[in-house]
Amino acid sequence: MKMKKLILTFVIFTYIPCVSATTLTLTADKDIISVGETIKFHLEIHPTEPVGGNFAVYMEVSPKKFNQIRILYKKPSPGQCYTCAGDTPLRDDLSKNFYFIPKEAGNYFAEANFGNLQKRVNFTVTEITTTTTTTVTTTSTTTTSSTTTTLRGQDKVITIYFFYSPNCPYCAEEKPFLEELERRYPSLVVRYFEAGKNIGLFKDMCMEYDTIPAGVPRTFIGNKVFIGFNKDSGELIYHQGYKAYIGYRNQMELAVRECVNLTWPLEEKNAIDVSKRNSLVKELLKENPNSIATVTLVDNFYLVAWWTPQRIRSNLQYPDVLVKIDAKTGEIIESEIPSMEINGIEKPIQGMTWIHISILSVMLIYLISYLVLRERTSLEPRYWVVGFITLLIISGFVLAVTTPSRVVENFAKGLPFPMFVFVVALVDGFNPCAFTVLMILLSLLTYTRSRKRMCLIGSVFILTSGAMYFAFIMLIIFAGSLIFETYRDILMKLIGGIVIIAGIINIKDFFFFGKFPSLGIPENYRSRISLRAGRIVREVKNAESKRALFFVLIEVILLAIFVNLIELGCTAMLPMTYLAALFQLYGQQMSIHYYIYTAFYSLIYIIPLFAILGNFLYSFKSERLTERQGRILKLIGGLLMFILGILLIFKPELLMFNA
Repeated sequence: MKMKKLILTFVIFTYIPCVSATTLTLTADKDIISVGETIKFHLEIHPTEPVGGNFAVYMEVSPKKFNQIRILYKKPSPGQCYTCAGDTPLRDDLSKNFYFIPKEAGNYFAEANFGNLQKRVNFTVTEITTTTTTTVTTTSTTTTSSTTTTLRGQDKVITIYFFYSPNCPYCAEEKPFLEELERRYPSLVVRYFEAGKNIGLFKDMCMEYDTIPAGVPRTFIGNKVFIGFNKDSGELIYHQGYKAYIGYRNQMELAVRECVNLTWPLEEKNAIDVSKRNSLVKELLKENPNSIATVTLVDNFYLVAWWTPQRIRSNLQYPDVLVKIDAKTGEIIESEIPSMEINGIEKPIQGMTWIHISILSVMLIYLISYLVLRERTSLEPRYWVVGFITLLIISGFVLAVTTPSRVVENFAKGLPFPMFVFVVALVDGFNPCAFTVLMILLSLLTYTRSRKRMCLIGSVFILTSGAMYFAFIMLIIFAGSLIFETYRDILMKLIGGIVIIAGIINIKDFFFFGKFPSLGIPENYRSRISLRAGRIVREVKNAESKRALFFVLIEVILLAIFVNLIELGCTAMLPMTYLAALFQLYGQQMSIHYYIYTAFYSLIYIIPLFAILGNFLYSFKSERLTERQGRILKLIGGLLMFILGILLIFKPELLMFNA
């Protein structure tokens, strides 16, 4: 076979000849691979004496039509150095791994050059051979088909690289899906890597695929990379913010099938039209024209489930009619009227659920109670207002947690873009991560005795939270980072420990108020500020207290930054949806729109926190808290913080937004 023109080259340029004792080594982990499989090269340079001057290490693949150009370090200009600081010579060993995924079969070679040293490694890329055996069994009522796929050549024809975090709920959901793919495709091998413990490999893979090295789960399949995981089916959507495809399960399986040259001629959207040819479906639609269909891909078949409005509103979890269609031929294999729940078939979401009805009922009861009892009780109107606002906040939180993100996305996408940003950001503001910040805020508010200071400290805390969210989204847009993925577990446990200690101290204050250490400004310091405020002349009045308050605000800002770090590791779908819409509307070129809309998103995101702060401040009659009010608030805040700390350490996934 003629040597393939595609050349994989590692070059180190040096302006000072290296000494003869210097060694150069280049190895590969295999010499025969299949198309779509990854081969790893290991390059080592061992200088026995310092090698000075400027040099660069890079890998390039040509011709460019293969779209595999990858620069590790830019080629230096005279007087510049990219792999060492200043003019520092290469004194230590240089060791680097390189990864390559061929797209065509043929003979390849990788070459490394360093000064007058050269090493070459030859390897062969083979085509993937598939043999499909179909067995058809026919009875009087049902025809079933089973397809077995065997792949010849290498044992590991397809390799999926899956990077995850132990505390990521989406990663936990994807693992069983990948295990199921391994079972159904015998030639498929999934390699699992914890991102925090395999940072180098993760960065190398992201560089190879030209994707942003931030966020998990990250799944590399063939020539595609997927971010996140969604149990629902969806279209192939490229997310410009992460430079990866959205991790819909059907798209991941389709990528696997493309690697083994198994594709479905029948598209998912056309499966519904095919099912309408079935007699059971025709009869159903004649009696119930408002019925809707859901499509699920299982192995090589589409399961089209038809649901009447009555079935959707009922407690039954199985459809009225189920049609099984061969995804390769478009043939209807069988149809049935199910009598029990079917694995993989999910009931569509109805327009008005019992949750919505319950919320509306509570609101109505509260309104009637106000109209009937406002003249018969001694409660002031402010307490009725506070109760109503509290109901709104609780209702918003319940709806945000129980409503699937795809429902919010479908609703918001039909709106103008500013309204779209408003809806998505407002719902995002009710996620459990923001609830974490809220618990810390409630604790902070008990440390003050002045409503004005409560408002100031609370506002600074909330605005800092909004600024952190703005920075997080902009960081994804610019480049992304592994800083949180690297230290996520440590940060979770550290924050959880601090929150538990703070909660215990607050609970202590309910039983032993003013005794033992407390979280707040010391009593003697508060007294000194109060005494000085009444004696100092107008020009310097409150100078000390303002300085003290300044340091308190600095601490509030630092604590807000520290607490908000727990939100940065979670690959939530709502911010990703916002970024995808932003890129689609304004393109990939950075513009002022990115800053304006992201700032707007962050401001809307903190509206629920400001609503809670305003409700909390409005509920008190006087400008100062009484000791009894302070004790109750510390008890409530302490209990919540203690529970929160336990969850952060032992069950952090319960505090993450559930898409």
